[in-house]
Amino acid sequence: MTRSLIQKRGITPIAIGGSLLIAAIGAAQFFSGRVYYPHVVVEAVENVRLEFLQEGLANGADCNAATAAIVDAVRASCPTCRVAAQQCPVRLEPRYEKLLSDEPVATPSSRLPHGVVAYVSDDEGLALAACSESERLTGANPGFRAICHQPNTPRPMPGSSHPQLADMWPMIFSPPAFLLIGLALAGFLFVRFAAPHARWGALAHGYFPSRLRTGLVKPLFVGSNDVLRFRNRILKRSFDILVTAILLFILAPVFLCATALLLLTQGRPIFYISTRYIGLNRPVRVIKFRTMVRDACSPKYELKERFMRDGYLDIPLTCEVYTPIGRILERLQIVELPQLLNVVIDGMSLVGNRPLPKENVELLAKFPAWEKRFASPGGITGISQVVGKLNLTPAQRLRLESLYSKVYQEGNVIRCDFLIIWHTTAGVLFQNEGISLDRAEGLRQSCLPKK
Repeated sequence: MTRSLIQKRGITPIAIGGSLLIAAIGAAQFFSGRVYYPHVVVEAVENVRLEFLQEGLANGADCNAATAAIVDAVRASCPTCRVAAQQCPVRLEPRYEKLLSDEPVATPSSRLPHGVVAYVSDDEGLALAACSESERLTGANPGFRAICHQPNTPRPMPGSSHPQLADMWPMIFSPPAFLLIGLALAGFLFVRFAAPHARWGALAHGYFPSRLRTGLVKPLFVGSNDVLRFRNRILKRSFDILVTAILLFILAPVFLCATALLLLTQGRPIFYISTRYIGLNRPVRVIKFRTMVRDACSPKYELKERFMRDGYLDIPLTCEVYTPIGRILERLQIVELPQLLNVVIDGMSLVGNRPLPKENVELLAKFPAWEKRFASPGGITGISQVVGKLNLTPAQRLRLESLYSKVYQEGNVIRCDFLIIWHTTAGVLFQNEGISLDRAEGLRQSCLPKK
C-alpha cells in the first residue's frame, strides 16, 4: 500500500510538469508567433489599381496559397490585368490596418468574406465605377458578394450566422488555447492532489524534490491550513470569473435598460463610485447604480447620525434620499450589477462580506477580533444580506461575517457560496424577509469540517 501511494505521488509532479510544458509551448508560440497578411496589388485597365488584402494567417504557407488563389482568380476574370505585387507581410502599415478595419477610408473599397479590396486611381470617378462594377458582377453570388462602399463612409464587417467548423479549428488549437489549457490542467492537478493534506510536511514529502520545495514551494505554505486556503482561493476565484462572465452576458440587456432608465428619469451621474475596502489593505473603487438623490451625502440629510451603527451604515428604503426608480433597483438588487466589473478587474468576489468605507472600518475596531471579517475577499452579496442587514445588530453581523471568513479559510467555500446565492435569488424573486440568524449560523457551520 505504501509503495502504491508513493507511486501515485510520484506521478503527480510528472503530470503537473507535463501540463506546465504544454503551457510553456503555447506561451512560446504565442509570444514569438507571426501573422501573415495576404496582399496582392493588381494594375487594371484605365489607370485603376486594385489592392487585395486579407485577414492575417498564422502560417506562411497558408498565406502564400491565399495570394496564389487571388492571383489565379484575377487572371481568370481579367486576362489584361497585371499583377504588380504578391506578398505576405507580417506587419501592416497604418493605412492597411485601417483598410482592414471598419473605419471609413478615403478610397472606394469592397468588403469580402475574409478581407477587403481597395480601388485606387487618380480619377475618383473611375475608382468608384470599378468598385460598383465589382459589386454588380458578384451580385449573383450572395455568399461572395463584393459589397462596395463609397469613400469616407462606414464599412461594417460582413457577418455570418453559421460559423463553419473549419474556421473553429485554428482557434481550438491556437497557442493561447494551449497556454490556457496547460495552466488550467496544471492548477487542477496541483489543487486536486495537494488539497487533502493539512500540513506542509505531508504535502512536501513525495511531491517535490527537496531543492524545489525548500527554495520555491515551501514559502507558499506555512501553517496547518494554508494548503486548504490555497485550494479555496483558487476554486473561489475560478468560480467568480466563470459565473461573472456568464452573468455579464445574460444580464447585459438588464444593465443597458437600467442605465437608460436612470438617465431618462434621474439624469447624470448614473453611477455612484466610492472607495471601499474588500480587505484590510485592499481599497477598491466600487461602482453601483445611483439610487439616491445627488446631494444624499450632504449634511442636511444627516444619514450618518441617523443610520450609522458601529461601522455599519444601513439606510432603509423608506428614507427620503432614495429616488422612486432607485427603490425599485434596490429591491431587485439591480443596483449591484456594475460591481460585476469589480469582480473581474479588482479581485472582488460574487459572495463575501460587503466592502466598507475606511471610516466604517475604523469604527469596527471597537469589537474584539474585528479584523477576521476581512480574512476573505469582499463580495457583492453575503450572509448578512441573506438574513437582512436591518435585522441584525452590529455584533451579530460581525459574528456572521467572521464565520464566513472562517469557512473561506477552513471549509467548503463553494458550497457556502452556492447557498448564499440561492437564498439571495429567492429573496429577490419572492421578496421574503430572509432567513433567521440561527439558520444562517447553522448553514455556515455545515460548511465547516466536522470535528
